[in-house]
Amino acid sequence: MKLTKVKIYGFGKWVDKEFDFNSDYQVIFGPNEAGKTTLLTFIKSILFGFATARGDDKYQQYKPKQANSYGGELQFRDDDGTVWTVKRVDGKSGGDLMLYRGDQQVPENLLADKITRGFTKEDFEDTHVIDDNNILSIYKLDEEQLETEILAVGAVGSKEWLLTADQLESSADETYKPRGRKQPLSEAIDRRKTLISKKSEFANQQTAYQQINGQVSQTEEMFDNNNQEFQIAQKQKSDLQRLYQKWPKYSEYLQQIQHDNKLDNPISDEDWEQALKTNQELTILQQNKSSVEMSHLSDTEERILKNYQINKNDLDYLSAKKNSIRDLQYQKHNSNEQLKSNDLQIDNLISSNPQYDEKMRMLTEDEMSKLNRQFDADPVKTPLNIPLAVVSVIGILLALFTSGFLRIIGAIVAIAGLGFIYYQQSNGSKVRVPTDIDERFPFLVDKGYQGMSIEQVKSLQPVILQIYSLRNKQNAIENTLANVKIELNKWKNYLNNYDLLISGDDDYAQAIDDYFSKLQNIQTRSEMIEKSNSELKQSQKSNFDKITELVGQLKYILAKYSVSDFDGFTRHHTKQIDNKKIIDAIDRNKAVLGDDIAKLQEYSNLNSLKDQLVNAEQKLNELSIQNNKLNRQVGSLKNQRKQMFDNQEYQNLIDELAQNKSDIIELYDEWLADKLSSKWIHQMLNAASENRYPKMLDRASKYFSLLTNNNYIDIEFSSLANKRNLKVTRQDKTKFDVHELSKATTVQLYISLRMAFVSEISDLVDLPILIDDAFVDFDKIRTGNMFELVKEVSKVNQIIYVTANMTVDLPKNHVINVERGS
Repeated sequence: MKLTKVKIYGFGKWVDKEFDFNSDYQVIFGPNEAGKTTLLTFIKSILFGFATARGDDKYQQYKPKQANSYGGELQFRDDDGTVWTVKRVDGKSGGDLMLYRGDQQVPENLLADKITRGFTKEDFEDTHVIDDNNILSIYKLDEEQLETEILAVGAVGSKEWLLTADQLESSADETYKPRGRKQPLSEAIDRRKTLISKKSEFANQQTAYQQINGQVSQTEEMFDNNNQEFQIAQKQKSDLQRLYQKWPKYSEYLQQIQHDNKLDNPISDEDWEQALKTNQELTILQQNKSSVEMSHLSDTEERILKNYQINKNDLDYLSAKKNSIRDLQYQKHNSNEQLKSNDLQIDNLISSNPQYDEKMRMLTEDEMSKLNRQFDADPVKTPLNIPLAVVSVIGILLALFTSGFLRIIGAIVAIAGLGFIYYQQSNGSKVRVPTDIDERFPFLVDKGYQGMSIEQVKSLQPVILQIYSLRNKQNAIENTLANVKIELNKWKNYLNNYDLLISGDDDYAQAIDDYFSKLQNIQTRSEMIEKSNSELKQSQKSNFDKITELVGQLKYILAKYSVSDFDGFTRHHTKQIDNKKIIDAIDRNKAVLGDDIAKLQEYSNLNSLKDQLVNAEQKLNELSIQNNKLNRQVGSLKNQRKQMFDNQEYQNLIDELAQNKSDIIELYDEWLADKLSSKWIHQMLNAASENRYPKMLDRASKYFSLLTNNNYIDIEFSSLANKRNLKVTRQDKTKFDVHELSKATTVQLYISLRMAFVSEISDLVDLPILIDDAFVDFDKIRTGNMFELVKEVSKVNQIIYVTANMTVDLPKNHVINVERGS
């Protein structure tokens, strides 16, 4: 997964900025304060969330001062060419995250599955981020801390575990040492030896005490043995009670398996249906043969048939319109589903645009044009003095269309009026346009946008347009649905007029199908009766031949199952069904009884099981009584032993021994927990190191050799007795411990291990390595070697390297120049 593009909406000094990155390595060069570190912080923030406004994190927020948008996008390309876009903008809990696969938005949890691979921000910074703080910290470590820091590379969080193991080991030594005297556990053990010696002196002086003590031990042993028997008897009683409860099912099971549930030559469904049909036809024909009475339809069937004959055209019209009715029912269902979907889209638009209000209306093109133009306040002319203008017009008319004195008066009035109007228009007050947006554009208030910025108003227009469109669509669907319901209601009344609907039935098309299916059966039967009666009248011989044919067919079927008549055939089929029911019941009972069937078979009847259960309960009761008796004896003997010594000094000794024992157990538990925890941490880290280090060390040795101009050729790791050790081999085969190296060489070793570890896990976590001007103290040669290492590592892992010092010539397409203030 390679980071190919960075798009910043607003982050720190960066606003509306895009960067394209090479898939192997990308150097970002620029002076201090040019925004290089801000760019790396942006990458981490989009991947793992923005810093919160709490505590010291508020200084890592980088909210822009000259832009409204906070956030941006990272574009990745995976090995199969698929483009993944991670978009994060201002919001709660680290910002609002959106993830896209190509142009399609996908669930946000795929970020952890496909890109970060479960890494937290802390994991990423511990492994994939190298800055001057990492390097400077190496210089400040003592020998032991330095070895711990170097050995911690290769397992996320292992440095903290090693420090914890050392603290646990130190805590254990403070509790107890084999040759120690001042540790709490050592002191408690020595004190116990003294107390036991004193107790022995008391015990040796009292023979009676020894006798009582022996009786206590003997009685306690008897109690333990009796209690074991009690536990066994209790389990036996529980097993017998379970068997007793299952006996009714077992008895039913025995009765079922005693029957012969097998049936030879079972009747097939096809033969059963054919025999039923043949026997029914034969019965009808034989009835016709023995009686000259004509067959008739039932009154209900006659009524249905007669009703159809009377209303044939209308009912056939219903049948012809059946599909149209079904289409209407489908339209009704489909319209309801469309309404639900439409409501959901509107709800989603409103919830995703919290600034939207139901009172808001679309702006016209003219209103939008006004918003897009720069607004300058223009002076407004003084309104025209209408009364004076009317008088002036009258004066002009008198001067033009009259004569004599009136013409003179009219001319004077016209000149005076027009002069005064001119004076008013020239010296009228000037009005400035208010600077507030609502005052500048009053139509915004009228249309529900009061208090919003122009950008917010413009951004809401597509949303409002979409909501208008959805609501228009909703109205159209509701109108369609209303029309469909009206049409369906007409058909419902039509069907009710001919008694085709059952109460509560709303599937009108199915009701028509059911009616005509029933009608067809009646018509078929009517035709059969009519034909039968006709044949009866025409020829008894024809009936006889048919009966003979059907009898032959029925005898053929009966002969297949070795039965003589149809009643025997029916009994055979009934027995077949009953046997199937018994077999199913046997399977159910076997499932309930389970493994207890074998145990239940040991009893001939319920009474024998009940007798054994009674005996078990009696034995359990006896053992319980014996338990209580022995427990009372133990208590009595211990009380006698305690009362044997009235000397307060002995009682104090016993109390002190008990307290001493409690203290030793508590201190031992604490010591053992610390020891075992420390040992476990070392074992787990050793196991992790043994699995990961071989390949990583081989890669790190190559990187270390490259950084040191082949001065060091190998790195070795060993683990013995919970002690992990790392050595390096110089070109002359001399081996050195980590603490024997110079600080600069140690830094090169640390970088080699860090780079090797990240390269080794790139198949699991393929995130770019971020290097933030980490090697400012390197000379020109070491810096050149470092860039060679960057090129080598970038074959496996993408690297983004920001620096203010470019001392190496690199291809121009791998360098992005940024300027201070750009």
